[in-house]
Amino acid sequence: PGPPFPEPEFNRAVYDTAGVFTQSTIDTVETTIDEIEARTGAEIAVYTQVWPYKTSEEQTLENALSLMNQWGVGRKGFDDGLVILFDLDPSLVHGQVQLYAGSGYRSAFLADAERQRIFEEEMLPRLQREDLDGALLAAMERIDAAATTEHSRSLELARQANAVIGLVGGSLAHLGLIGW
Repeated sequence: PGPPFPEPEFNRAVYDTAGVFTQSTIDTVETTIDEIEARTGAEIAVYTQVWPYKTSEEQTLENALSLMNQWGVGRKGFDDGLVILFDLDPSLVHGQVQLYAGSGYRSAFLADAERQRIFEEEMLPRLQREDLDGALLAAMERIDAAATTEHSRSLELARQANAVIGLVGGSLAHLGLIGW
């Protein structure tokens, strides 16, 4: 199990290293992620692994963050990546699931509370029934609905405004230092 994780493959978003999803689920989720990326530019990675140690929510959060950082999920400067990580025990039905989003993804598409609702309302009931395919598909449906072009445009405008403010503010600070 990672970290470190194996290197990502080009044009692949679902890494079912635990072997818990059907091929149909993997194909559907890959297609949905491709559509979200084409529509918004945001990147999503799904990763399952067998975590042989008793895992905690904090450990799974650290693993998801490590995966995001190692693979660079999300565009540089936008931080619009989302990692869905399943840390499963050897039974392959128990463990922890984390939906970890970069700051740009959180601000443009799914805030922390919204991701928590997706987990509690869509994923958890299915996970409790040991329906990992259903949990992932239900989550992806809500994630897809939230990833709109309007939200993507607001992230782009915020990024441009931030760059302009940085350039103007930096120049004024530089001039102030020279004048001082």
